[in-house]
Parts: sequence; C-alpha cells; structure tokens
Amino acid sequence: MPETEVVSDVFERSLTIVRVFDAPRELVWKAWTDPEQFACWAGCDGHSVPLSTIKMDLRPGGAFSWVMVNDITGVEMPGEGVYREVVEPERLVWVWTFSNPLPEESVVTLTFTDLAGRTEMRMKQVGWTWGAHEAGLHDTRAGMGEEIDKLAKYLAEKT
Repeated sequence: MPETEVVSDVFERSLTIVRVFDAPRELVWKAWTDPEQFACWAGCDGHSVPLSTIKMDLRPGGAFSWVMVNDITGVEMPGEGVYREVVEPERLVWVWTFSNPLPEESVVTLTFTDLAGRTEMRMKQVGWTWGAHEAGLHDTRAGMGEEIDKLAKYLAEKT
C-alpha cells in the first residue's frame, strides 16, 4: 500500500497530507462527499462515524456534521463545519470545528488531481486555535494517517 506523506508546520499551525490512490478521481470525491461512503471509512483506528450522524449540505455556505465514536468506550467526538468552496471533483474547502478534547477551528483545503485513473489527494489543514498544539498535533498526525489508510483500503475494495 502506498505510504501517506504527512508534513506539519508548527509556526503555520498546519498539517499537510498527500496520498496517491489507485482509484479514479470521481470515486475519491464521492468517498468524501457521499455520506454513505464517508461512513464506510471515516474515523481513525478504533473509531467509526455512524451514517445516522452524518449530515452534508454540499454547497458553499452549506453545513456538515458528524460524530466519531470510540468503538470500545462509546465516547463521542462531534465535528462540524461549513463548506467554503465545492468544485466537483477537484476541490473542497471548509472551516472545520472539532470539540474534543478542546474546541479547535481550522480551514481545510482538499484537492484531487487526476493522474490517468489514479488520484492524488492533497489535504492541508491550517489554523488550530487550541494551546497544546504539539501534543494535539502528534495525535492529529497519527489519527489522520490512520484515517487515510482506511480510505485507501475502502477505495481498493471499490475498484
């Protein structure tokens, strides 16, 4: 399985993830924008995002929300945001708010580049607002890497 490239910048308060999937761009787009598909892979290891908790109003100004659930303890971690840009199947930009363990807000830019049947996904998240950045960033890097690995597995099963 190809490796996920994860780069962080403490001064910019950013995290960039790049991954090439052996899947067409339209399929990768749908995995991010179709609640039924999103529920199949979202959440880091040991967590899931039940379909019943996902709401997506896929348009600029549209809101989205979901609840990630720890599969063992049942602890819920809600996330929500507002889409700023929706350019199918090329680009999504949203303001994202996640409230566990402390409130944080950032801007996420997700781009999908067509590579003749494969897709490069580039995700850049900028602007955490909480104070314990380094500790949280370590967890975020690990969790996002796990989540993108789950996406890769999901896409491999779909192609």
